[in-house]
Amino acid sequence: MSAGDDADALDQATRDFVAARPQLFGIAYRVLGSAVEAEDIVQE
Repeated sequence: MSAGDDADALDQATRDFVAARPQLFGIAYRVLGSAVEAEDIVQE
């Protein structure tokens, strides 16, 4: 695997995370009941 392939895989993973982030935040918020804590969990 070349450095270009690694960068492409990282870019794709970033796009996937950004696309799923609102859903992840919603789940974390429903579980935790706190927007601040949900934001912390999603960011981790």
